[in-house]
Amino acid sequence: MKDICDDIKTHCSKRSDADVDVITRISNLIKGCQRVCDIGFGNTALAEMLLKECPSIFYCGIDINGICVDEAKKKLSKGNIHFYTGEMTEIKLPQFDCFVISRVIHHMTATEIEATLRTVIYNLNGNGKLVIVDSIRDFSNRSNRYLYLPFYILTQTYKFLSSYELTCRCVGNAAINKYWAIVMDVSENRASYLLEFID
Repeated sequence: MKDICDDIKTHCSKRSDADVDVITRISNLIKGCQRVCDIGFGNTALAEMLLKECPSIFYCGIDINGICVDEAKKKLSKGNIHFYTGEMTEIKLPQFDCFVISRVIHHMTATEIEATLRTVIYNLNGNGKLVIVDSIRDFSNRSNRYLYLPFYILTQTYKFLSSYELTCRCVGNAAINKYWAIVMDVSENRASYLLEFID
């Protein structure tokens, strides 16, 4: 994954992950969370939206692209906002109410996905939430993994939560929507999954 991001030459503010509709949807999904970790944040769009709604929120953005991190630090420098360069599995993290992984996971290998999910679940508060968003189709035709990924993620997280009472439901239409979103809510010994197909 590092090789892919090292090749990115455009400024992070110009990258496609500034899609306002998706960022707004993510913001709505995690409303009420006070401690948020954004993995592969790309730009400060989500951080700015969350700060506008809740100025006291504790936000941590992680990206392996040093350019993105440098730009973010220049744009947002507050005591409750932190940005780090590197893989999340390499950074010592505190507990969070919510983890967000938006349009990043398709770059990861199976080993990286498993390590990331293990770290997320380990650092998720008792009543925490995980939100993962990615494209349904690979428009560059690099692979056909995109629609398979959400189901792979569900089976991987189940490995770490096998003692939990699990429920899962799916809404939307994969044939017409642009993105899929997994929302996982964990509380006590229960975990619920929502797989949602969104525009």
